[in-house]
Amino acid sequence: MMLTLTTLAQWETEYYVDDFGEPTGETFEYFDELGVFSNSATTNSECAYFVKHDKNSENFSISIYPYNSKSKESWISSTFQEAKIKNPSGDVVIVKAFCYKKGQVIFSDEDYPIFRDAISDVGDYTFLMKYEGKYSASTYKFKFTIK
Repeated sequence: MMLTLTTLAQWETEYYVDDFGEPTGETFEYFDELGVFSNSATTNSECAYFVKHDKNSENFSISIYPYNSKSKESWISSTFQEAKIKNPSGDVVIVKAFCYKKGQVIFSDEDYPIFRDAISDVGDYTFLMKYEGKYSASTYKFKFTIK
């Protein structure tokens, strides 16, 4: 049985802070989601995703927290992978994702407008990514709704 969790994604705004913890005046938008991940050790285990949009630097990032823990995912090396986004109309958009070895997926440069446009409509979405490394493979999946 496939476990998937859907929550209502409502972008929230947060301020960046300086070294003293003071807001800098620069903001970013984010939402948190729960979904699943699988690898050679587990199948469809709970996973937390932190989706961040920085309009000023024009990038999206997704931080991955397996088992819904405080520790980020980690990979042996940083590499590009394909991410798939199923939009409310059922179309699937494939976008190149840079997987930073410390558990963060980044969409920037030419991939930023593709990702931004792929999640621009109101409705239900599914994000799916398979990370294939030299020694292992993992899959990541979560659903969210843009209001």
